[in-house]
Amino acid sequence: MKNYNSIFLLFLFSINMHIGFASNGIKGTKTESVFKYDTIYIQSLGKSYIKADKVTEYHSGADMGGNTSIRNYDKLIWKKSGYFQRNRDLGQIFIPKKDTRIQSVVIRTGPTENAVLYNVPGAKMFMQFYEVEGTPHINDNGTPKGEKALHGFTENHRGDDFIDGVKYLPFDTIYTGIFPENIPITKNENNEVFDNEGKLHYIRWSFDQAKLFKKDVIYAFVFGFLEPGPGLRITVANTNMAAIADVPSLNDDHTPYKGGWSIRREGDGTLPPTMYPGPVPTDNDSIIYQLKKESKFGNGDKRFMLPPTSDGFPDVDTYRALEFYIEEYSE
Repeated sequence: MKNYNSIFLLFLFSINMHIGFASNGIKGTKTESVFKYDTIYIQSLGKSYIKADKVTEYHSGADMGGNTSIRNYDKLIWKKSGYFQRNRDLGQIFIPKKDTRIQSVVIRTGPTENAVLYNVPGAKMFMQFYEVEGTPHINDNGTPKGEKALHGFTENHRGDDFIDGVKYLPFDTIYTGIFPENIPITKNENNEVFDNEGKLHYIRWSFDQAKLFKKDVIYAFVFGFLEPGPGLRITVANTNMAAIADVPSLNDDHTPYKGGWSIRREGDGTLPPTMYPGPVPTDNDSIIYQLKKESKFGNGDKRFMLPPTSDGFPDVDTYRALEFYIEEYSE
């Protein structure tokens, strides 16, 4: 009987992954969330970090340019390419080399003036974990070596590659916390440079109790701002090797984190996004409604059930790795 129950639950879960749930998450609605919520403690570590023995998986180092960011704006910004800039969560694949009781994850803010915008300190954030099922392989999107990418910041053939062959199975708990108020902002509400301390700043996300992650299983974490608001954006330190003119690979000398990749979740997940190029948005109300819908996160479970991807626009994450450090429990 136990096996039949397991199969039935998996069947229901598969259906729900496709149809979503009518829930607004933490604050509760008429329908119940499929997720539990727990606290994660977010702590400022300052501008330096020493990788100790308790670090099990990591990618160190980052490009000193670019504005790869997480954001959750209430008022969307128009891009002349023909869409509203989409709200975004970011994350990273990691693969434990041993059974590990993970206590915390350390990430680093980015190197530019947009590292910590004016409403970020004290903002509500979340971290979500996945088990990644399947065998990952790179889809070259029909642009093999020698041809130009169909989209991306680079015309190099790897600029539009994405990961195929996997499913992201969400853990049943969403971990929520508060961005440290003692990390200075780097820009104020008038878009003026305010302080440099928030750049390349290490931040630790810690569980109340360590969680077990198993050897050689592919996992992922995703993090972002829980609720929309003005000035809710941080950039994230990372390395991106999409511009390397070599064949696709997840395990060569140009792979920042061997076997892994970075991931994102943008708006309502529409790929490719709808676009109406122009210096200002169209005055067609139905088109504006569609563009804004694609650019905003769904409420509650709709957002957290939306699988992440390595495929975005105009950038992709297939050859990217965030700067991150997985810390195991230590007495």
